[in-house]
Amino acid sequence: MHVGNLSATAQAQIRSLLVLPDHVSNSIVQDRVLRALAFDGMRNRQNLVPDPHDATFEWFVYAGKSVQEEVQQAAREKFTSWLESGHGIFHISGKLGSGKSTLMKYLGEQAETSGHLKKWANGRKLVVAQFFFWRPGTDVQKSLTGLYRTLLLEVFKKCPELIPVVMLSFWQEAQSMPWQSNSDLEMKESTVKAAFNRLISAEMAKAFPNHCFCFFIDGLDEYEATTQTDHTDLAALLNGWAEAGLSSDSIKLCVSSREYNSFMNLFSDERRLRLHELTYSDMVACIRDKLDRISESSGFDQLVEEIVQKGQGIFQWVGIVVKNMRYEIDNGTTDAEEFRNLLKMLPSEMNDLYKHIFDSLRDTTRACRTLAMVSKVMETGLAAFSVEAYSFFHDYERDKHFITGNSFPGTTEPSRTKLGRTRLRGWCGGLLDTSTVTAVGGPETYGTHPYTTEVVQFTHRSVRDFLEFPDVQCKILKLLEGFDILDAISHMHLADLRMFGEKCLAFSNSYILIRERHKSGADVEPYGFLEAWDRFCPDDESLEPAPKHYDVFLKTDSGVYALASRGFWGPKWTDGNKRRARRWLKRPLHSSIFLGTSTYPLWKVKTAPTVTDSAEKMVFLATLIFDRRRIQTTTHEHEDFALLDFLFDKGLLCDPTNLGPCPPGSCRIEPDVNEMPVLNVWHHFLLFEWMYQHSERGADSDQLYEQPDARFGEMVTWFLKKGADPYFAATIRFYRRPYNEDELETVNARLRGRFRPLGTSRSPPVRQHSLRSFREITIHLQRRNNCGEIDEFVVKEEIPVRFTYRRRRRWKDHSSLQDWVQDLEMDSKAKTELLQLLERRTRGQITLHFWKDAHSAAYSLYRTASEKCQTTSWTLSSGYYHLVIPVLVPFLLALFVLVPLGRAFLLGGLGSL
Repeated sequence: MHVGNLSATAQAQIRSLLVLPDHVSNSIVQDRVLRALAFDGMRNRQNLVPDPHDATFEWFVYAGKSVQEEVQQAAREKFTSWLESGHGIFHISGKLGSGKSTLMKYLGEQAETSGHLKKWANGRKLVVAQFFFWRPGTDVQKSLTGLYRTLLLEVFKKCPELIPVVMLSFWQEAQSMPWQSNSDLEMKESTVKAAFNRLISAEMAKAFPNHCFCFFIDGLDEYEATTQTDHTDLAALLNGWAEAGLSSDSIKLCVSSREYNSFMNLFSDERRLRLHELTYSDMVACIRDKLDRISESSGFDQLVEEIVQKGQGIFQWVGIVVKNMRYEIDNGTTDAEEFRNLLKMLPSEMNDLYKHIFDSLRDTTRACRTLAMVSKVMETGLAAFSVEAYSFFHDYERDKHFITGNSFPGTTEPSRTKLGRTRLRGWCGGLLDTSTVTAVGGPETYGTHPYTTEVVQFTHRSVRDFLEFPDVQCKILKLLEGFDILDAISHMHLADLRMFGEKCLAFSNSYILIRERHKSGADVEPYGFLEAWDRFCPDDESLEPAPKHYDVFLKTDSGVYALASRGFWGPKWTDGNKRRARRWLKRPLHSSIFLGTSTYPLWKVKTAPTVTDSAEKMVFLATLIFDRRRIQTTTHEHEDFALLDFLFDKGLLCDPTNLGPCPPGSCRIEPDVNEMPVLNVWHHFLLFEWMYQHSERGADSDQLYEQPDARFGEMVTWFLKKGADPYFAATIRFYRRPYNEDELETVNARLRGRFRPLGTSRSPPVRQHSLRSFREITIHLQRRNNCGEIDEFVVKEEIPVRFTYRRRRRWKDHSSLQDWVQDLEMDSKAKTELLQLLERRTRGQITLHFWKDAHSAAYSLYRTASEKCQTTSWTLSSGYYHLVIPVLVPFLLALFVLVPLGRAFLLGGLGSL
């Protein structure tokens, strides 16, 4: 819905909606902080950890569950006692594959665990958070940064009142942004670390005595050591956290790891369980259930006992062996004695077992290719590799172009899942497995709902370690000769996208997949893969907002859409602008422009007229270029300007491409007539860049995504050469006024303690007539209207002054575009050329002149009178006077011309006498 088509009354009602209540504004700021903390793949490892087999591990926390071993009874009492009244770190150690991650996931998610912890909390607000180190994952998934970010995110989601205190400067920075902004803030590692240290500090414990935290951290051995820190340093760090919470009894940690000396020596034996010594009965129950089809066979009880004994407490070893036995049962083997004989041939160590399986694979080539693809998916940060996508591997081997040809299979989703699972089991012999996860459209997919899917994964992390052995690597590389791993992954994802549409992992993986193809240079003209992806990508209009949600879309400075939602604020509020923008990045054209690493966009717009057949589409493409050039360099800069030239030739700067009103919020535009005045691309570019470069930042936070002056200067040069009006005049007036009611309520709420920084005394409340400092920013622009004449309009915004903030550029009382360019830090030659271009363009503007009196802070504006456009008076840029041009011009003429002539004539006449 375009706001310009609404009545003046409806537009006024929409403007009133955009004045957000405090609780909604705070929710938006909280969401920005949480998005800044989040990272790709944050839940990948946790989602891939399998749930425990039925009835296993329940004895750990459920007092009503009977235990079959005395060691289990003692272990349960030790652990539940620590949950209810203990302190420090509880260490769950175990051999490789003993089920530590499964247990940690189970403990962190069980209500019974929280029930025990609530006794320790004793009425305090309890926060339980989990993190899983994962060595095969991305860098952040196996680092301290990932640990800090995940725990902070979990804490802030459950206790948003802590955000302004723990991250005061970042909160203020997020708070200073317009609520409609679609820009994400980036949080530095040092900021994240400092925030976490502040969270667990004694100072915080005193400020928030009614909060307590229990962190479950899995896989300490999977932390990737650096040149500065190793596993011993990690153990010492965790001990430091626990010690920080001793005095207040507000922090405790449950951690798991293999039995490395770094952890065994530094963590207390009194608060430790060795998992592989406690799972005998769980293994027996699991084996009996999995092999129940041969339970009547002679020797079955002995087979179960021998599997458990040979497994030595390693659940993973037992799982692989049992899975292979089930496969043989499917093929007709039902004699338990025969399985006992096979069991004797299997090695008891995990790596030896992997080698045995690897050497006995029936189709080694396909198995190695599959293992390589799963490793590549993990390395690139793709969400996961679905079983449905993998089911197309055989089709890809037969014909790489099967997707666009007549040979594309037409089977349904259940049959594809079954086919993929069968092929994986038959080709990979237990080194890979499948797991059901819940995939959420999340921040990328607008309007979609969670859905479950089955993904391919390593049976255990140790499989990946085994594949890195030199002899195994040598064999795999030899079998991979001539096989393009990325191309195979891409085409299987494309087949998945074609068959299942937006509800598939391929759609979620779009941007990352296209990024990886650009990195490798996989796509060349005529871009067959990218064109096919674009063809099968779900249509934009098919993705509707969530039901029971009333939305009004407003055109904004970003060229995308800002979302004003009425009636469902609070937890249902969503940053629709961000979601819609990310959803558009699923398409190869938009992803390629934003990546800045491909010649594909220019080729696409020249060969496909439909991608630029509307003003909105062209503006969005241009905005992607502007946004990307603001934050990063490009390897194809000449393609940027060639694409902008093409859009200009299509009418980008003409009136039909006007973006609509200025960004809503505190901004207002004068004159305000029945229909809100419109700004074109150039105006929005200048307004956004000026406000962005002058935006206020926290005193102890870095300016994020700084616009490199040289790239900004290049964009200004391009606009001016295309005929953009160079007139831009910004004035700033500093003033003070009383607080209004909403401002009083907000500031006093902060002073009452909710937003009060630590270490400061409680301040007296602000009284109703107290004065508040503001900057009134006034920006003058002009454009040629449909009548062919020049229109001028004034954009005004009121910004509260934050004296502790700093800015990239200092405020000036008066500045023009020439002043702005003069302040840029860019090559002197390029700056000189740009200033000369500005001078030439300014001299060519005969319809507008402005000057400044040497003794006055005011500018005068003169506008050529027009019969068709009725404007009789204009606001001076200082904001003090309204001068009528027909009166002002004769007065100035009399003052500066007639009075001096009369005085000279009079003095000359007296001299002659």
